[in-house]
Amino acid sequence: MSKREGLARFFTFFAGLFIVIAAVIIGSIVFQTREGALIFQGNASLIHKSEAQKESFVIGGADLPQTASPCSESGKMAQLMSSFVYQPLVSVSTQKEAQPVLAESVIFSKDGKTAEVTIKDVVFSDGTPLTAETVRAAYDALNAPSSGYPKKERMRQIIGMTEYQTGTEERIAGLEVLDEKTLRFQFQSASLSNVTALTLPIVKASDDGSRTELGTGPYQIESIRGLEEAVLVKNPRSEGSEYPYQTLRFVNMTRQAAEQEIEEFGLDVAFLNQESSFEQFKEAGYYDIYRYPSSSYSYLGFSSNSSELLRKAVCVGFDQEKFWEDLRRPSKETTYLPVGGVTGTQKEEPSFSKMMASRRRSAGPLFKKLLKERDGQALRFLCEDTTRGRLYFKEMQEQFSPYGIEVEAVFVNADSLEDTLRSGEGYDFYFQPQGNILPEQLLDSMYQVLVPQQQEQAMAKALQGGITGVYHAVESDAANRYLLCPVDTQGGFLAVSADHREQEFLLHFIEQE
Repeated sequence: MSKREGLARFFTFFAGLFIVIAAVIIGSIVFQTREGALIFQGNASLIHKSEAQKESFVIGGADLPQTASPCSESGKMAQLMSSFVYQPLVSVSTQKEAQPVLAESVIFSKDGKTAEVTIKDVVFSDGTPLTAETVRAAYDALNAPSSGYPKKERMRQIIGMTEYQTGTEERIAGLEVLDEKTLRFQFQSASLSNVTALTLPIVKASDDGSRTELGTGPYQIESIRGLEEAVLVKNPRSEGSEYPYQTLRFVNMTRQAAEQEIEEFGLDVAFLNQESSFEQFKEAGYYDIYRYPSSSYSYLGFSSNSSELLRKAVCVGFDQEKFWEDLRRPSKETTYLPVGGVTGTQKEEPSFSKMMASRRRSAGPLFKKLLKERDGQALRFLCEDTTRGRLYFKEMQEQFSPYGIEVEAVFVNADSLEDTLRSGEGYDFYFQPQGNILPEQLLDSMYQVLVPQQQEQAMAKALQGGITGVYHAVESDAANRYLLCPVDTQGGFLAVSADHREQEFLLHFIEQE
């Protein structure tokens, strides 16, 4: 081999090595920023597990399911279990990426009020094929008046669903089986909520007389001992993700039990709700600790009488980082996270926050136009007459004074705040603390309040563009209409044993609402 050939091979080897290392680093960065902020990195070399321990994955939490129907219970652990066992027609991630799961295709009509859904050729864990009739039976079962399914409200965009859920009708009028593999959904209006109505977990009653419901997901229920332990085992008939663990164990995590499990390396993932728990897992030294977001967020909203110029100036000029520094005083332990988009707390490209940041240079000229439009009048900020409300008011003053804008407070008591908001009179904008309303529902209300004539057209266009791009389309449209300005969200902590860094598997935990 010549010297030149040797050098060529040398550089080829190191070029390949560099690419591999870069891919690993980039993957790590993506995981840390996209799937939740990694605030403490554990040391995997501290972990010493037996071979038996490596075969199972143990999840600790405080609200284990009490029945054999976890998807009908509202606790976080129950809903997490459900996500491993049951699959929906369509999934929507925390980043608001909609993907078909059991649906082969989802085609919306031109007006966005009808969707024809064709389902895939898959089977339940007992080998029974998935059909359009079993999908409809799942919608019937989980939305029945006696069902405890906690997300019934998300299904009410389907025509006749409210009547069915309350028992005044025996059938869901807007759900029709067309053939063995096709269903038709009819909705109240063109709305982003039409997509969330397709996220119901598809369950099937067991034929053996047990109360356990069957699913098509990567795991199936082996046993549930109410409030103590639940065990899932791999579903051999699943065609989904190939996860590395044969068994998933969900255990009730008291502080005392956690201490023993941590000492014995027996707890792989834990949801942490208190600072004491955070410190307990941090001190163990071998857990990666993430912040994960909730699904709702706080935001700046506008009066129905506000002009588009006012909304645009406020959205472009508002400094999310300043608000964060002034009022949240972040530390590594804070559970607050900044909000990326209007369609979701962790929305990525395109996202409202990035679009506004790119337009920040135009804030000065916008506020000059606004001063002229308002003839120098101050912006009226509606807030509750409390200490917290006065802090928000002071923050708004500081945010907009550099642009020559005066902000005056409109203080109201808690009893009259909602009525004043609905009236749209006497104020220009307000800060709404985080509640329980979903972004999809929030956007519906904002479109109706601020641009009711454009709502149906904008939503129908987004839906017709395809299920995978619908959230991107609505994000851009809502941002360009300046319907609201998202601020931040409060979530929780997730501790993950450092020997588990499989990205796809961990998404299951971080993307749970």
